[in-house]
Amino acid sequence: MPLSTELAAGVRELLDELANGQSESAALRGIEELIKIQQRWSHIPKLGEVLVESCVSRDGHSCMVYPFEGRSVSEGLAALFAHRITRQEGISFSIAVNDYGFMIHSDRAPCIEWDHIREWFSTSDLETDLQESLNGTEMSRRAFREIARISGLVHQGAPGQAKSARHLQASTGMVFDALRQYDPENRLLQQALDEVARDQLELGRMRAALERMLASTWVVRHLSRWTPFSFPLYVERIRDRISSESLADRVRRAQAPLERAAMKEMADPTSSGTGG
Repeated sequence: MPLSTELAAGVRELLDELANGQSESAALRGIEELIKIQQRWSHIPKLGEVLVESCVSRDGHSCMVYPFEGRSVSEGLAALFAHRITRQEGISFSIAVNDYGFMIHSDRAPCIEWDHIREWFSTSDLETDLQESLNGTEMSRRAFREIARISGLVHQGAPGQAKSARHLQASTGMVFDALRQYDPENRLLQQALDEVARDQLELGRMRAALERMLASTWVVRHLSRWTPFSFPLYVERIRDRISSESLADRVRRAQAPLERAAMKEMADPTSSGTGG
């Protein structure tokens, strides 16, 4: 179920109970061991905390942030965070999001001072930075397709000879790219960006989330392995990767060493995989 504002607040309250050892919910007994692993390998954020995890793997550097605000807010925060970093240095990111948080990944380490990571999430110039980060993204392209169709920017074909969806998609994509390059102030282009910010990313909700996060304590953990929180984001990131292996096979291969480490810790509680 997608996280609404109220449901997201409930999830954060539940995590606070788990972090403080106060939850007696029968529904959570099935994930009790996962919660213990998350606590040992990283951290469970309490109310008034924001968890940040970083992990260095064979294919690069990943940074995960967990606002627990829903997928739409995660998409906006990920785009904003990545855009602000790329504006300061020449670096490329891939992004993965879910209802709980987001991941930005690069093949090299970004110049992030972990003690000051919250500064990247300032509400200053939020609308401007968000629109710049959305410019050219697939979300903006999708919104522009419908606007271009309704406004008559693309010809949909004569009666009985309608153009295919793929043809229309290619046509609107070319118009979008041309306007973005040669007429960036075009009103239809601006409308597409506004609709994405307002309807898809819920700008008002995103601002409220940022204000809550900035007033919180930020807990940074540097991981030696993927955690129960970060592993789903890792799976989202590799989902579209071209490979001769199926996604399920790739997930099982990545999951196996984590399960072995977890079983070893259950057998020997004195061992720990927590990062610094």
